[in-house]
Amino acid sequence: MIQTPTVLILGAGASMPYDFPSGHGLLTRVCGTLLTDKGQPKDVLSACGFDPDHIDSFRFSLCRSGRGSVDAFLEQRQEFIEVGSQQHYVEYRIVMLRRA
Repeated sequence: MIQTPTVLILGAGASMPYDFPSGHGLLTRVCGTLLTDKGQPKDVLSACGFDPDHIDSFRFSLCRSGRGSVDAFLEQRQEFIEVGSQQHYVEYRIVMLRRA
């Protein structure tokens, strides 16, 4: 048993046994869900104040980046940190709502 205060940093793959996507799975999901214009995360991101053109630019750049995860992409493309981080949250909420 751990006796001292400890922080564990786990990657996306650690939650895969609980039906959450891996880092690459999340990347694939983000690229797929941002392709539609209605009733998907793009609407949520727009409602949060993100410019639809910026959302499209994020998706286009992410999906063609060749990176293995959204986080790896965001490390290189700082201009998308805010929309990319919000996208993570939107995807998480969608997964949680589908499980309820």
